[in-house]
Amino acid sequence: MSKARLVLWLPAAVLFIGLIWFAQHAIFVGLWPMERTELVPDAQQMGTYARLLNMSFPASTRPIKVLYIDCREDAMWLKLEIAREDIPALIAASPFAGEELSDTRKSIREDFGLDWWDPDSVKTFQSGETVIPYLDRLNILIDTGIEGKAIVYLEWLQT
Repeated sequence: MSKARLVLWLPAAVLFIGLIWFAQHAIFVGLWPMERTELVPDAQQMGTYARLLNMSFPASTRPIKVLYIDCREDAMWLKLEIAREDIPALIAASPFAGEELSDTRKSIREDFGLDWWDPDSVKTFQSGETVIPYLDRLNILIDTGIEGKAIVYLEWLQT
């Protein structure tokens, strides 16, 4: 390539790389539209989340809280309480069916500033990570150290 052509293409390449960087990082400086919803989900919302996650929640499920971020790449953190005896049914009706869950490695992100999201406090658990349709990642952490119930952490990230 001639020196003259290089001089013409170099600024265009720098501009193109800058635009890509801007698009990827704009959300972090508030320039990309983002909707953040944090609430205790009702039955209708739980139905929506079940469809989104390819799961079926047992009747004993009590939602604790959800954080849903609607953005360029959506994400959700959902915390539930479920009767301990319903955990096998939850797993069987989820993308984790047939997968071996770990009791030594947590697949859920640690605390990131939410007062209700505390997976780092869980000592006895089952945990796993899977991919659901459209290459979305789904992580689960089940706190099995509570008598008669389990606390379930679900983390869904679009990729």
